[in-house]
Order: sequence, then C-alpha cells, then structure tokens
Amino acid sequence: MIDLCSDKSTCCGCGACIAICPESAISMVEDEYGFLYPHIDSKLCIECHLCERVCAFKNVEISKKKPLQSYIGINKNPEDLYRSASGGAFSAIAKFILDGNGVVIGCSWNENFEAEHIIVDDYKSLYKLQGSKYVQSDTDEIFEATKRLLRSKKRVFFSGTPCQVAGLKNYLDENYDGLLTADLICHGTPSMQFFNSYIKWYEKKNNCQVVDVNFRDKNFGWNEIGSISFKKKGRVKNRILTYNEDPYFYMFMYGYFLRESCYKCKYAGAEREGDLTLGDFWGIQKFYPEFNCFNGVSAILVNTSKGEKIIKQIKDYINIIPTKYEYIEANNEKLRCPTNQPKDRYKWLQYWQTGGFDLVAREFYQQKWKTVLISKMKRRVPRKVKNLIKQVRDIIYLKRAY
Repeated sequence: MIDLCSDKSTCCGCGACIAICPESAISMVEDEYGFLYPHIDSKLCIECHLCERVCAFKNVEISKKKPLQSYIGINKNPEDLYRSASGGAFSAIAKFILDGNGVVIGCSWNENFEAEHIIVDDYKSLYKLQGSKYVQSDTDEIFEATKRLLRSKKRVFFSGTPCQVAGLKNYLDENYDGLLTADLICHGTPSMQFFNSYIKWYEKKNNCQVVDVNFRDKNFGWNEIGSISFKKKGRVKNRILTYNEDPYFYMFMYGYFLRESCYKCKYAGAEREGDLTLGDFWGIQKFYPEFNCFNGVSAILVNTSKGEKIIKQIKDYINIIPTKYEYIEANNEKLRCPTNQPKDRYKWLQYWQTGGFDLVAREFYQQKWKTVLISKMKRRVPRKVKNLIKQVRDIIYLKRAY
C-alpha cells in the first residue's frame, strides 16, 4: 500500500497528489491537530504511483538559480495600494493579466472564513485575492481547473505559497507559455481548523458574529497590525489585532501552529519556484530613508525570463525601481531559512487538542500577560514619537553598516 505521509514533515499539503489521481482515490483528512494530510482509499487505489511521483516537495530539487533582478514596487492606484498587504504588486500584475483577457488565481476567504484558491476573471472580484490570509488555503480542484484553462489557450496568473506553486508546476508537467506564477515570501501556514476554532472562540467571547478578518489593516499604515470586524446587536464594530495581544496572531507570528513541513521548508531561501516572488520590503527605510512608506512597499524578485518580461509590461500600473537583493533579504528572514519550531510547540498543540481554542486563549493570557501589557502600553505612544525613534534607529543602523 502506498504511504504518502508517514513522515508529516515531508508533506506540504499542496494537493497535487489528489489532482493527479486517475481514480479519485485520495482525499484530505485531518490529523489529531487539525492539519490535513492525504489519505488513500485502498478500495479505489490501482497503485499507479502517480501520487508519489507528482510530489514536488519530496522529489523535485529546488532551482539553484537566484533571482535575476530585484525591484521596489508601489502600485499607482491608491485604492489597490490600500487594499493590498504591502505595495500592491500582485494587483498590478493581476490587472494587466485581466486586461489581456486572462484570469487570475489566488487565495480568497469564502463565506465561512475558509481560505480557498479561486479563479477571478474581472476587476470587480479581484479584491477577494488581495491582502494576507494567515492560514493554509484549500486548492481542491484548482490544479485541474488551471490545466483546463491553459489547454484552452487562456492566460493564467497563479499566485500562492512556494510549495503550492511547485506542486502546480509538477502536476502540469509542461511549461505552458500562458502560465505566469508568483510565489509569496511565506512565513508558514496554520491549519484551517485552528483558524476556525479561533473565530468561534472570538464570537463566543464577545457574543457577536465575525464578518471580516484583515490581518494587515492599512488604516494603521503599513505594518503588522490587523483588524477584526463583527456584528453585535445589529451594529458592525471593528477592533484591532496585534501579534502580541491576540492569541491567534501571536501563535502565527511566533510559529506555534504551523505545519510540520513549514519548519523544514526547502523553499525558504533565495532559490524560488515562481516566475516572480512577491512580499513586503521590510526595512526599506534603512536603505532609502527618503521613501514615504506609510501605505506599503512591495519587494519583487524576478526569477525567470517570463518574470522579466512581465515587469516591463506593467509599468503603467505600478512604479518599479531597481534595488539590490541583499536589501530585500536583510529584513526577510524567510529568504534565508524556514520559521523556527518553538520548543514548547507541542504543549500548545496539546492545549488545543484537549480544550480547543478556549484553553489556548486562557493559557495565552495567563502565560504571556507581560507581553500583552507591554504591547498595549506601546500602542499608546503617539505616532510622531514612534516615527522619531524609528528614524534615529535607522540612522544608527546606516552609520554602523557603512
């Protein structure tokens, strides 16, 4: 019998094995911690071993080529820039593809706050793919749909985590001219089950109905502050989310509830899977102090000739400025190594397994109360004072560096 994931650290959950199975014998099943892994129905399996061969995470060596070019990207459309997590590079590329009668595939929330990859073919729906979703998305049937679109000569722009992009490329097993891919500078992915339990906990705690989650809210500028919107007594209210005060945000940022494979991710480096790599240009003011970065700045890595070509074509949509790869890498640790696995990760997994998110949250506020208190105090410091401190820190950094 074929065994796809006896070692969980070798399965990224991309879904390529499900897509390629000719007998539909494979499905995703939750483990004891809520993570999804492929399960083979022995009654349907014909042991063709396609599922084993298609696994890029196990079988395909990463490219040894580093990015060809690196860029700063800032979307020219203020609305797109505001909706984006960083500088709006994704939406600029997406609009160019849509204007050419192509389609865009990326991660969206559905009505149940479940992340899933969907196909968008117009401007009106593009907002669904913008912004960060700190959870693993469902790629069910999207690989097959991508192949059908490409075979019909449709131009496709596919965006996802590096392992999803690698899984798609290995599943397609053909270099389609009409396919453009972008991988994200990825921190790692928690399970959908963990995120859903967080939403239920929040609703129960606040006696409300959650209507929106935004992990990167531009109302507070370009930073790692999010927001959650909920309906209570007929009114919609909004509260901020910070990674040192909210239990889910904290567990994500410090890597407690990521997949086993995320801690050993071979794609967390300079060698990339997509034609382009998109992310935040964190720390840009250390190198370009003249930049006004309040609304966000994208880091763009060009990895292939396809990527080079698209950069030349999107200049009507986005301001593109050449930069050095080393500048982007400096504050993007995931271009050097995967997220570290916390030593007490399994303790927190056990909390969730035995008491759900109620117990995770209770232990978080009991054990991390100093962290929460300090964060709340820092938030009360006026923005002007924070900016002054940041400017002084950047000047000191530059003097030491040069």
